[in-house]
Amino acid sequence: VAAIHAEQEVVACPALQPIAAAEAEQGVVPAVAQGTDAASLFLFPTLKLGAKSTDITAVFPTSTGTRQASPLPTGHSEEAFLGGVLVVPRSSFIGFTVDEPFSEGRERMTTLFTNGKLPDATRIGINWTVSNLNRPWFAGSSVIPHSDTCNGSAWRKLIIEGLKHASAGGC
Repeated sequence: VAAIHAEQEVVACPALQPIAAAEAEQGVVPAVAQGTDAASLFLFPTLKLGAKSTDITAVFPTSTGTRQASPLPTGHSEEAFLGGVLVVPRSSFIGFTVDEPFSEGRERMTTLFTNGKLPDATRIGINWTVSNLNRPWFAGSSVIPHSDTCNGSAWRKLIIEGLKHASAGGC
């Protein structure tokens, strides 16, 4: 999270939360039960429009360890990560995007969230909308709801805890 924050001019971070266990090319991606940790939260850098390159690399867990990959090219998103890197069915995930904090006014929208309370003091913005992944899980809505509808608030809380954990670094 801190590395992405340092490169916020060139990198956004599509993110995925497994909502059901899935068989991936690298092994099984476990579902994370609400009320537990968010160890399976996937954060993956994507180059922003006009960005040329960055030194950021992505590391993600596999059933046998970890795998390293480069950021996705501009215009690619969660679906490219699921199909091209993890090689896993998209139906097992919900999605959102981590980016720089949103401008005043926009941060009040229910689809967006700005949080300045990560352990490393990094301020981030979260866009809770992913058009293709979230609809089956949230009654046809592309937004992870901020209410208890379809457990939206519980998923948001789990995701924020996962981001805090990722921001803290180490064990």
